[in-house]
Amino acid sequence: MTTTTANAQALDSHIVNIKTGGSLLPHNWGDGFQDGWVHYVWDRGQTLGADQWEFERLAAFVYIIRNTKTGMCLKPGAPWWNKPRVTEGTCGTGLEFQWEAAQRPLDGAYKIYSRSARQIMTPYYGNGLGEVVVLEPDSNAEKVWWSIDNL
Repeated sequence: MTTTTANAQALDSHIVNIKTGGSLLPHNWGDGFQDGWVHYVWDRGQTLGADQWEFERLAAFVYIIRNTKTGMCLKPGAPWWNKPRVTEGTCGTGLEFQWEAAQRPLDGAYKIYSRSARQIMTPYYGNGLGEVVVLEPDSNAEKVWWSIDNL
């Protein structure tokens, strides 16, 4: 089953990692996208518009997250070294496409939880731009926090 955009947020939402300052970007700027490709934290000025995301609310704090360029939705993927990578696939409403956004009151930043993997989205090391985005167990490390405009 594919999702609709009836409950979607604004089409210009960006997901930006607090620690690296990198915007969530599909491999190859989303061109010729294939299921299973990795995502990176990337310089916002060099994303060619492929770092725009649509949030479709399923329940309180639970969303399907769709890339506006590829039309695909975020989901957990095969391991990148020893951690599940964040990838995209044809959108659906199943648990693998569901993400929970938990907001930090201090600054409004979010942790983004995969409901199927029960882990949070983060750059692999959290040291800088160009890192692959993966899932790992919950923590309060600065690298696990994201800003999401218009959410």
